[in-house]
Amino acid sequence: MNRKILVITLFAMLTAISGIHAQLIDSLLGVYDAKVPQEKIHIHFDNHIYTPGQTIWYKAYLMKGVDLSDVSKNFYIDWFDTNGKFINRTITPIIGASASGSFTVPEKFSGSGLQVLAYTKWMLNFDSAFLFHQTISIAQPAAMPNSQQAIVPVTTLQFFPEGGDMVENISSIIAFKAINTAGLPVNVSGKINNKNGQAVANFSTEHDGMGKVYLVPAPGEAYIAEWKDPLGNTQFTQLPLAKTKGIILSVHKESGSWSFSVERAVTGEQQFKKVIVVATMYQHVVFRAVVNFLEKKKVTAHLPVIKFPSGVLQLTIFDINQQPIAERVLFVNNEEYRLQADIHFDTLSLEKRGKNVYEIDVPDSIATSISLAITDGEEGYDTTRNILSQLLLSGEIKGHIHNPAYYFSSTDDRIADQLDLVMLTNGWRRFIWEHVLQSKIPLLTYLRDTGFLSIEGKIDKLSDGKIKKAEFVNLILTAKDSSKQFIFAPLKVDGSFGQDNLVLFDTTKVFFQLNRTALPGRSTIHINNNFLPFDSTRRLHNRGVFLSDTSGLARIKSIADEQKRADELMKQATLKEVIVRTKVKPRREELNDMYTGGLFREGQSRDFNIVDDKQAGNYQSAFAFLQAKVAGLQINNAYSPNPSATWRRATVSFFLDEFPVDAATIASIPMTSIAYIKAFDPPFFGASGGGAGGAVAVYTKKGEDTKNMSFGLDHTLLPGYTPVKQFYSPNYAEQQVNFSQADLRRTVYWNPYIHTSTGNKKVVVSFYNNDISRTLQLVLEGLADDGRMIHFNKLLK
Repeated sequence: MNRKILVITLFAMLTAISGIHAQLIDSLLGVYDAKVPQEKIHIHFDNHIYTPGQTIWYKAYLMKGVDLSDVSKNFYIDWFDTNGKFINRTITPIIGASASGSFTVPEKFSGSGLQVLAYTKWMLNFDSAFLFHQTISIAQPAAMPNSQQAIVPVTTLQFFPEGGDMVENISSIIAFKAINTAGLPVNVSGKINNKNGQAVANFSTEHDGMGKVYLVPAPGEAYIAEWKDPLGNTQFTQLPLAKTKGIILSVHKESGSWSFSVERAVTGEQQFKKVIVVATMYQHVVFRAVVNFLEKKKVTAHLPVIKFPSGVLQLTIFDINQQPIAERVLFVNNEEYRLQADIHFDTLSLEKRGKNVYEIDVPDSIATSISLAITDGEEGYDTTRNILSQLLLSGEIKGHIHNPAYYFSSTDDRIADQLDLVMLTNGWRRFIWEHVLQSKIPLLTYLRDTGFLSIEGKIDKLSDGKIKKAEFVNLILTAKDSSKQFIFAPLKVDGSFGQDNLVLFDTTKVFFQLNRTALPGRSTIHINNNFLPFDSTRRLHNRGVFLSDTSGLARIKSIADEQKRADELMKQATLKEVIVRTKVKPRREELNDMYTGGLFREGQSRDFNIVDDKQAGNYQSAFAFLQAKVAGLQINNAYSPNPSATWRRATVSFFLDEFPVDAATIASIPMTSIAYIKAFDPPFFGASGGGAGGAVAVYTKKGEDTKNMSFGLDHTLLPGYTPVKQFYSPNYAEQQVNFSQADLRRTVYWNPYIHTSTGNKKVVVSFYNNDISRTLQLVLEGLADDGRMIHFNKLLK
C-alpha cells in the first residue's frame, strides 16, 4: 500500500442527504494542515546505558505525517540531569530528514540518568507534550551514596468512557488505567458500587495496569470504584457522571473487520437527530459519513481501515451544528510502513579483537538513510522503544506509554486488543477542533527554518551615503581549524545584512569590513545567528529513571571501573624516543602542497613566500607588493581602496584562497594575514572568460602559519553547530602504540551515515571486536524516501 494519504470515503447512511457539512470539515482541516504541519522525532542512540565521561552518539529521524519532514533545518537537544537541571545544548543540521550528533557525559556527573528533550524550532509553536523526551540511564562506576529517603509509591486509578461520555440507559465501555508515581503500570482489581454501596460490576486489569468494564448507567445514579492498592489499602475512585442526553460512540473489531456504532439517548435534543462522523489521520480526513437518527436511535457501519495508512486514527462525531460531541482514538496497523532489511555475515568473529565484515542488504530500490549500532551483547539493549513505536505511536499520543515497542512485536490479535486499551486510556490532541472549525491558526512564535545557520547583522548609525558607496559588507569566517570562507553580504537601506544556509561548526571568528570604505568610528556592528536563544536556568520535570537489566548494569559498572584504571595507566605511560629521517622539501614546494589544489597547483607562475618574508610586511597591500615584484603586471591605484591590474592589456583575475573575488577584496587583506601569492602568466584557464589577463591567487595563513595572524579587521565570535565527535573504531590490522591498552569499548561500532539507493542496495561495514564481548547486539534503524521504516535487531553469539 502507498502510505500517502489519498483515501476519502463519503458514506451516507439511511439518507441521501448532502455531505456539505462533512466536506466543509474536510476543507478546513486541509487548510489547517497546510499552515501548521506537525513534526515528530525518533532518536537512535548508539547504546542504552552510559557512564560519566562517555560519549553518546545519536541519529535523529524526523517525519511529518507519513512523509519525511521538510519543515525544519536545525535540530536541538537540551540535556538535563535527573533533577531537571540544564546541562548543555547540542545543535545539528537536518539533512534529508535526519540529524547526527554527539554529547559527552560530564566526567563528574553523579546522577543516575540524563533527560533528553529534542525538538525543532517549529515544534515549539505547539503542545510541548509532543516534543521528544527520553531518559538515558547513567551507570556510576562505584555505588553512589543515596541520601534520599525511599519514596512509597502512590497508585492512582482513572476511568475513561469510550467516546468521552457516559449516557444514561446506554451500555458503554469504561476503560481504566492504574499507574504509580513513577509512571509505571500497576495491577489492581475491585468493584464498582452505586451510591447506595451496592456492587454493579467487577473489574481487574488485563494488561499493564489497563482494563475495561461494561456499564449501563441508571438515571440519576453515581458510581464509585472500590479497589485495593499494592500495599493492601482500600481506595475509592469516582467515575464520571453519566449525561441525561448525548451520543455514545463505540468501535467493534471482529475477524479483521472494523465497525462503529453511534447510539443516542431516547429523548435526545434536535442537535443529535443527525450527526456527522469524521475519521482523521495525520491532519487529513480519511473517512466521513452522515448518520440520520430520524427512524433509529442506533446505527452501525463498516469502517474501511484496510484503505488507511497505519497509525493513530481519530474518529469524531459532530452534531448538526458542527460541534464535536464524541471521540474515539484507534490504532490502524496495516504493516505497510515496514521496509525489510537484512544483514549477511561475510566474516563473523567474536574472538578478542576479531575482525567482522557484514553486508547490509535493502532489497527495495528506494533510497534510504540508516544508522547501525553494535554493542556488547551481555548488557542487553533497550527493547521498550524503537523507530516504529516512536514515529507511529508514542509521537502521536499525548501521554506516557509503557513499553510501546511491545505493540509492534507481533500482529497477534491479543497484542492488537492490548494496544486498543492504550488508545482507550490516552488522549490525542494534535489539534483542537474548535480552532479548526473557526479557521483559527495557533499563534506562531517561531517561523519555519528557511535554511541552515544564518548570519544576521546590522550596522547602526550608518549614513545613506556610506550604504550606497559600500553596497556590501565583507565577511571573513575563520573556523578553529583555520579554514576560511569569504562572504560579501549586500547592505540593506537600514544597514542590515545577512547570509543564509551556512554550515559552520563550533565557534567561528567573523572578521568584518565595509566594502570600498571605512566603517565610521561612531558605528556599532551587531552579528548574530538564527539559532534559538536558551536559558541555562530552565528546569525540566523529572519523569523518572529506570534501570531494568540489573545483571547488565553490574557488568557495565565493572567495565567502567576497569576503564578508569586503564586510563590512569595510560596517563603514566611514556613513549620511547623515535628518530625519523626524511628528505626535506624546499619551502616553495611545502607551501604549494599546503595551500594549493587543482589548476592552482600547476601552470606557469611566479610564487612568493610571504609567510617567511620579513620584508613583506613593509608593503601596504598585495598590490603594492606585486607592483614591485612582477614585471609586466600593470597595477593601477596600488595604494587606494579600489586598485586594478592588467596583464597584456587584459584584466587580471583575482582569487582569495582559490575563491574568485574582486580587486578591492584583495586590497583589504593585510599583508600580515597572507602566506603565499602565485601570479599566473596569461592565459589562466581556471578563470572565467579564459583568463586572458592571467591571474593572481592570494592565500591567507592557516595551520601553524596563523600564529600572530591578524586580518587587521574588527571581529566577533559566532556560535555554530555543535561539533560531532568522531566515533573511534580501531584497525587492528595496523600496528599502533596504543593498541597495548585494554579495549573496553561497549559500543564496538556506530555508523549513522549509511545510505542505500537503486544502484547501491548493499553496503559493506567492517570493524574489530573489543577485548570483552563474546556476544554482540546489532540494531539497525532507518527511513526510506517514501516514509517506510527499518528496524532490525539481532543478537550475535
